[in-house]
Amino acid sequence: MDSIFSYYYDMQDKIEEMLYPSESFYILIINISKIYHFIDLGRYFLDRAIKCNNNVIRKIPKLESKYKRIDEKDYKYVVSILNDEYHKNNININDIDFFDLFEDEICFFLSLSSLIPKIDGYNKNDVIDLVNYVDRTYSYMLKKYEEYQKSDEENFKNKNNDIEFSSNE
Repeated sequence: MDSIFSYYYDMQDKIEEMLYPSESFYILIINISKIYHFIDLGRYFLDRAIKCNNNVIRKIPKLESKYKRIDEKDYKYVVSILNDEYHKNNININDIDFFDLFEDEICFFLSLSSLIPKIDGYNKNDVIDLVNYVDRTYSYMLKKYEEYQKSDEENFKNKNNDIEFSSNE
């Protein structure tokens, strides 16, 4: 994530030094702050996944299609399957909520989703694809971030209420 962040930061400097940036660079510079925030959200989800107390790493059989398993002996991590299917556009990011996932799996999946490719910026189609990917994933990541923040705040308040209650006794 640090490498990707640095790459796009250097790209921003390069674009800002251009007298007349091309349309592809112009699109990139307009969206650069969203890209930075997207990567930062990925860091947040990675940290949260690491801090989860769940020590279970689930594997399931690989699937050849939605209905046929390849081999019962060939297992793959749940998060890897989700990541592959998401990048192949076989599942929508909002469908993630319908899977029976642990919090650390959701967080790890979202952190993997923030690992965007390093594009050179000259190809307009690459820039548009990157911006579209960030847009379609960013809103879901932000929604999950807000849910977790609210949950953490409620847990913190409940812990403080328990402490205050026990100290008054």
